[in-house]
Amino acid sequence: ALHVLATTHNHTHKRSKTTHTHIQTRTMPESKEETLSSSAAVDEDTLMFDNTVGALQDILMDAKFCSMQNKFLDENCGHFDPKSDENKFIYTKIFKSYVEMLEKSIHSELKMRVDGYSERKFHKMIKERPEEVTGDVFDMLISLADFKEFRDLMFAHKMSKNNGGIGTILLENTLSTCAPTPLLAVGGKQK
Repeated sequence: ALHVLATTHNHTHKRSKTTHTHIQTRTMPESKEETLSSSAAVDEDTLMFDNTVGALQDILMDAKFCSMQNKFLDENCGHFDPKSDENKFIYTKIFKSYVEMLEKSIHSELKMRVDGYSERKFHKMIKERPEEVTGDVFDMLISLADFKEFRDLMFAHKMSKNNGGIGTILLENTLSTCAPTPLLAVGGKQK
């Protein structure tokens, strides 16, 4: 789930250099067979992790994913009031639906794109590799599970819809993985 990434990401930033030193000072294997066996497993896990991260990046930028995300924003941004500081109960309900929709879509796509993908195994890899849980893909996934980011996205999307494109700049700087839809030219006119 997206919350696994957020938890791992927070722990990564709190770790000290001592933790990394400990990881580097593992005991050496006693035999060549043990070395070959463990390096083959490491290579297979590394390959699986890298393939999954690459697929995640592709999924987040895919037109189908962007369309799904924009459709959800269109259907639900009317419930959000950017002029109020109040977080209404409906915001939480919509946010939960949003996260569930994204998780289901992402995991379904990963199963189709990555041979041997397992949600449980990927979560385990994330927890075992906190130092590798960095970069734009993970930052995007973490922001997708952040309520404040979601609320700001909804506000920006609503402003963009209601003001003929004003707010598009805000939308581009929030958690949406996609360009605003439709793309607007200067002055709020559609291209």
